[in-house]
Amino acid sequence: MDQVDELAGIVAEKRVIAAVAYVMRAHPAIAAMRAAVASGRFGQPLQLVAVSGQNFPFYRPAYRNTYYARRESGGGAVQDALTHVLNAGQWLAGRIDRVCADAAHLAVEGVDVEDTVHVLARHGELLANYSLNQHQAPNETTITLACERGTVRFESHTSRWRSAERPGEPWVDHDEKILERDVTFVRQADGFLDAIEGKSSPLCTLEEGAATLRTNLAILQSIGTGQWVSTGDIR
Repeated sequence: MDQVDELAGIVAEKRVIAAVAYVMRAHPAIAAMRAAVASGRFGQPLQLVAVSGQNFPFYRPAYRNTYYARRESGGGAVQDALTHVLNAGQWLAGRIDRVCADAAHLAVEGVDVEDTVHVLARHGELLANYSLNQHQAPNETTITLACERGTVRFESHTSRWRSAERPGEPWVDHDEKILERDVTFVRQADGFLDAIEGKSSPLCTLEEGAATLRTNLAILQSIGTGQWVSTGDIR
């Protein structure tokens, strides 16, 4: 968190646009799901369950010689991958207030940082569970939000969101369209240019990015202590 408040002060003083590159917010399916939940159609969100994994060495074969090899440079599953899922969860359900986490290095060769993470979290009254590994074969992320009057689910690997509003009935699929790899990055860049031109707000503000950073650091602290950690205590 060093100098984050100073940076925020400069942004406010200079009246410039600042955004943080959490690219899941640029995915059209999760954006559509968020809008549907925000409309009140499904009622109050009650529980969030996020499950994510991929074979990191397959996608990043040079990982041993990059930032990933050390926590101090942003490495490990929490800061490299889970942080994006946490930010998406905060976008859907509000800020995370406290966490309790467990993690281990189980499979990724040549490094000592964690490659498997489980996190219990509280977004206010909402209960959440985040699970991620960097060694499974499929590259998949699902975020399920159970609400008062239905359940919604985002699936990054199918580029769709789904809804179920009546017990016993099947999922209804929305926006199912496999995206090319760079689509979300182009949408993110376009979103930043739109923000600069005053057409929209940044997809992820500096304040929202800092909230996710506090969550990352709280998780790392909890991994070390085995205790619940309040994100508000991270300075």
